Amino acid sequence: DLEGFLQGLDGGAYDDALAAIGRRMRYLKWQRLPPKVVLLRHGQSEGNVNRTIYTSKGDAHLELTPVGIQQARAAGARLAELVGDDKVFVVVSPFERTQQTLLGLYQGGFPEHQVEMVHVSSQIREQEFGNFQTVGLQEAARAEQAVVGRFYYRRPNAESSADVYDRVASFWEELIGNVLPRQATEYGTCLMGTHG
Repeated sequence: DLEGFLQGLDGGAYDDALAAIGRRMRYLKWQRLPPKVVLLRHGQSEGNVNRTIYTSKGDAHLELTPVGIQQARAAGARLAELVGDDKVFVVVSPFERTQQTLLGLYQGGFPEHQVEMVHVSSQIREQEFGNFQTVGLQEAARAEQAVVGRFYYRRPNAESSADVYDRVASFWEELIGNVLPRQATEYGTCLMGTHG
């Protein structure tokens, strides 16, 4: 009867079964990921070769250098072999350099015709270090960071590594709990174009 069931539930009689159901649900969620998950950092960007560019250009707008474009094309050729005939689900950061890297992959031979879905997620963007990074800020931040600890240190108008961890944990939950289950296609590879 319902009353007996509710008393058993309140009394802990079903705790082991409920814990097992929770473990099984977590396991099944992770099984939604394709068999191959490839994490790819964008190619060399303007910010990698010129640290002062952050004083005048927003991080989201930084572009690939010619070397970065060649790196993306070379990665496209290598990844084409890895994915084989798989149907591919791409997740990519909205930042310009990751979008350019994806285009470079296609130019290098990554099989665009096998990409069934491109999902752009701001949750996997670069860590935010402030809107613009004035000259000398990096050195001052490193000194404070040494006292506070790198994982928890947050610059003004920026994110700590702990903030990024929370954001990316939320991304994974969204991906396996909501985005992938809505897909009708069985993917063999998930390619994530992001930052390093």
